[in-house]
Amino acid sequence: MRKILGIGLAMLSLLASGAMAQAPQDVLVTMEVKKVVKGDDGKDVLRSADEAKPGDILQYTATYANKAKKAWRDLEATIPIPPYTEYVPGSSRPAGAKASADGQSFQAIPLRRKVKQADGKEVTQLVPYGEYRTLRWFA
Repeated sequence: MRKILGIGLAMLSLLASGAMAQAPQDVLVTMEVKKVVKGDDGKDVLRSADEAKPGDILQYTATYANKAKKAWRDLEATIPIPPYTEYVPGSSRPAGAKASADGQSFQAIPLRRKVKQADGKEVTQLVPYGEYRTLRWFA
């Protein structure tokens, strides 16, 4: 399983897949992915992510650029968490992202869900990070 270390969001004036549906047509969304590796000095360095192996840490950065002649309000900056990757808790920037396991309903991180046990009792459980599929910020 590849892991997503950091998911960053850059907003200028105010990825890609189906998540761009929340952005107006004149808001350009670009997404970049880099692999995080240890440099010779032991610090994290970003490299090309042309190839990723299980256990590699990837950093996704989405940039939203307003190409319109007007300001947008209530923009939902949304990016997918690709298949076979897992969100790393605390890695999203800026803070305050909400997550979704189904791409429809968003909640504060960590996600929780109600599960009915065999005895009929309903309990709240944390959703595993590997089930997160989308992150969203409200601008």
